[in-house]
Amino acid sequence: MLSMVFLGRIGESELAAGSLAIAFANITGYSVFSGLALGMEPLCSQAFGARKPKLLSLTMQRCVLFLLVCSLPLGFLWLKMSTILEYLHQDPNISKLANVYITFCLPDLFTYSFHHPIKIYLRTQGITHPVTIASLGGAICHVPIMLFLVRHLDMGITGVAIATSASNLLSLGFLVMQVWLGGLHIPTWSPPNLDCLTGWWPLVRLAGPSCMSVCLEWWWYEIMIVLCGLLGDPRASVASMGVLIQTTGLIYNFPASLSNAVSTRVGFELGAGRPNKPDYQA
Repeated sequence: MLSMVFLGRIGESELAAGSLAIAFANITGYSVFSGLALGMEPLCSQAFGARKPKLLSLTMQRCVLFLLVCSLPLGFLWLKMSTILEYLHQDPNISKLANVYITFCLPDLFTYSFHHPIKIYLRTQGITHPVTIASLGGAICHVPIMLFLVRHLDMGITGVAIATSASNLLSLGFLVMQVWLGGLHIPTWSPPNLDCLTGWWPLVRLAGPSCMSVCLEWWWYEIMIVLCGLLGDPRASVASMGVLIQTTGLIYNFPASLSNAVSTRVGFELGAGRPNKPDYQA
């Protein structure tokens, strides 16, 4: 939402391009990563409930490698965004600006390859405060970085994209620092070894359906932005729909957070062999 505010102050074309780029990134990247990473959640929560702590770090390492591999074709897709959008009959000028935005968001593919697994790794142990603090730190840093790049250096839409990637990377850094310096990883950590290169099938088997469900949930929102680009005034329609989607995202976060908590709690019970006795204390 902060990025959308800055894009709107730069210009209508930039706001429309940013909205289209974010929609394309959500459809082809962020939703895919979010869904694939959810495949590790039942494995980790049940392992924690079953008192098999080392399995959590092994599953996280496998998930990180899995997402890094998936980021390669997704990155290629992002680089070809303008060509794809023009094939979908989007406005050429907006498509080119959107391609600039998403190109500078490519580091997010690396960032989220680590961020999603670490976040689930912590949540499935009942640890949530580090993620909240890291996200808050990233959001706070986002504003001065954008002010410097957009206002001081006059980098326009490029500055907003760079600021977004930098803030996400800082959020990941804050999260890793809290885990490492606070010793939160010690009870469940096992150093990476050759085991993380094998035994992927349980993770992949869960990641596929999870990814499909998340993508279908996200896509019908984001596809509306693409369809707005086919209207008579694509700049105004795409920009306004982008603002609307970002606003409704605030409401989406509440039930999504609750469902994550419920999923983790159920995983604890199943792992502990108590599916009918919800009295487990994390």
